[in-house]
Parts: sequence; structure tokens; C-alpha cells
Amino acid sequence: LADFTMRAGDPEAARRIYAELAEKDPDNREYRLGQVRAALSAEQFLNALEILEDISGEDPQSEELHTLRGQALEGLGRNEEALAAYARAARIDPESADPFWCAARLHMEMGDSTAALQSLEAALEADPRHPATLSNLAELAYRRGDTQRGDELLDRALDGNQFDPRANFIRGWRLQQSGDLAAARDAYRRALRARPEYPGLHYNLATVLLGMRRPDEARAVLVEALELGKDSPEIRLNLGVALAQAGQIPDAVRHWRRGLEMAPAPAIAQQLRANLNQAQQILNRTP
Repeated sequence: LADFTMRAGDPEAARRIYAELAEKDPDNREYRLGQVRAALSAEQFLNALEILEDISGEDPQSEELHTLRGQALEGLGRNEEALAAYARAARIDPESADPFWCAARLHMEMGDSTAALQSLEAALEADPRHPATLSNLAELAYRRGDTQRGDELLDRALDGNQFDPRANFIRGWRLQQSGDLAAARDAYRRALRARPEYPGLHYNLATVLLGMRRPDEARAVLVEALELGKDSPEIRLNLGVALAQAGQIPDAVRHWRRGLEMAPAPAIAQQLRANLNQAQQILNRTP
């Protein structure tokens, strides 16, 4: 039940189930590791770290434990400690791609693309079929303008796992940029089925659906995002557009105003104000 709850996208509920299991059988390592993974997914990083500290003495040479510890430290903003944990995990098991990939992701977030590329190459050497590594290498290739290399790497990632959320997200973005909205929609939907909580996925999928003039489908996707707690000015912007395309101008205005209340980035704020001005002109002309 805990495993399927995690896969269904409810890590907080899964964390509670794993905790009940661990309380009944505290010597079961899998239950406590399940607690850790669920806590990380639920962004309960301190809780994950506390559990890891409790069990790390049982197997100090576990690559998995050090990789998970790095993820918890990263979530707490302790980036240098996280990189050290990933490095130790990689030394313990140089044939595992996970610690290299985690380090690469963190290097990218820290703006060090050179270190990120080195870590990704090490991850690919450890596991030439690692989907996340292939996806991130594809993203870097696209940033360099090497679309042929990016497409090749994404194909390899999706050959290994056709529902990999990162690979499908990047493929959706690539197809969206090239104007193939139907194929982009399908890629985003595959990612959504695999990982509903993936950042930015609902917004991108809704943008594609709005471009295809499918406001009802876009609205359903955005409402799902709100139900998952992913409220943002961007979500409110697109939700208002979906409602406006469906002729529901007053409801659109409500969401655009809510978006402005959330202190959006300047470009989003400008778009929200422009939409509100246009909506007001339409409402003023309505008898």
C-alpha cells in the first residue's frame, strides 16, 4: 500500500504508512528506507535526515544511504555537504550512476555547468542506459544548440523507459518549440502519468493545449495542479486564458487578479495586467 501510494503521487500519505510499518518492525531496513524516500518526495528533508542518521551505522558502506543523505542535505540547502555525500557514495560504488547524477543535478542548480558535465559523463560511464543522465545530457546539448545530439540522447533515454518523466518533459519542450503541439502534448501527458508532481509539467501541458484551442482540457490540467498544491502566478495566468477561451470572462478575471496578488515575475505581471485590461474592455461592451 505504501509503495503504490508513493507511485500514485501522495508521498505524505506514503510516509505515514511507512512510519507505521517501521514502528511495528523497527529492524526492517526497507520500511525505514521507504520512510526516507517518501519524506524526500514530501520535502520533509529534516525528517529524512534524522531517519538516515539513525540507520547509517548499520551499513556505513552503503552507496544508497549516502546518496539519500545527499538528497536530504541538498533539500536543506546544505549543498557542499550534499556534494560530499554524493562523492562518498560514488567512491563506495563507482558502478552506480545515481550519486554522479545527483551531483550533476546539484552542480547545474549551482550554476557550475562544467562540473555538471563531468559528473554526467561519469554517470553515463557507470550506466550507459541511465535515463536521467541521458536526459540531462540532452538538455545540455540543446543549450549548446546541438539539436541532433540532444535528439539522439533523448531517444536513448526513452528507449530505456518510455515513461521517464524527465525525458518526456524535455521531449515535450523540444516538440513544443518546433511547433509540433500534438506530439508535445502526448510527451507531456506521458510524463504526467509517470510523475504528476513533476515541476512545471502542468503549466507546459496547459500551454500546449491552449495553443491547440482546447480550453476545457487545459482547464482540467490546471485545476489538477491547484489540487496538488502547485498554485503559482503562471498557473493562474493560464487558467484565466483557458476560461477566457471558453467565454467565461468574469471567472478568468478572478484568476488573473489572484495571479497578480501572488507577486509574479515582471513578465508574468505584465501579461496578467494586459489580459485584465482586455477583459475589462470586453465586459464594458457587454450589455
